[in-house]
Amino acid sequence: MAARPPRSRPSLRRSQRGSTLIEAMISLAILTIGILGALQGTLIATRQNASADRMQRADAIAQQMRHALESNGIVRLTNIGLLGAGSCTTDSATVLLAGDIAGIDQACVIDFDAFEDGLTAPLVAPYPSSNRDHFRRLIVYQVLDRGTEQQLDFLGVVVSWNELGRPRRFTSFMALHDPRLNRLNLEI
Repeated sequence: MAARPPRSRPSLRRSQRGSTLIEAMISLAILTIGILGALQGTLIATRQNASADRMQRADAIAQQMRHALESNGIVRLTNIGLLGAGSCTTDSATVLLAGDIAGIDQACVIDFDAFEDGLTAPLVAPYPSSNRDHFRRLIVYQVLDRGTEQQLDFLGVVVSWNELGRPRRFTSFMALHDPRLNRLNLEI
């Protein structure tokens, strides 16, 4: 008589199938967590790239403003009314956009966009409306009394925008030398 092969137990097969299903569900959960983590990392990287792009655009706008202000010179800027008490804004929302430097004693904040709208020819090269929709250009300066004369102490160019519901700003300082105050009568 030939020996019969032993029959496998049905209960053993059922438990193997059950553990395979549980293992598949656990693997699927781990895979889902991994995919969600990768997606979150992608979203964060995209947000940071957009933030860096806005900062770079603000820097370019500030450089363009600095170049225009330097090439016009302090005498012309004073003559057209940019550097004068009448151009300082009293709007608290605009002053808030300038940030900490607006809090310096006797600092004057100028909404450059509004000022330039009143000019017949812009001081700064063409400014695209796409930039104007997102960025606000400001100038902050301080004039100090030095006895018989007034002297520009500092001038800062501020480019402000909102990002994720918070105000952001890029500030760049510059020097404008008054030719009336140096012996060579030159703007440097």
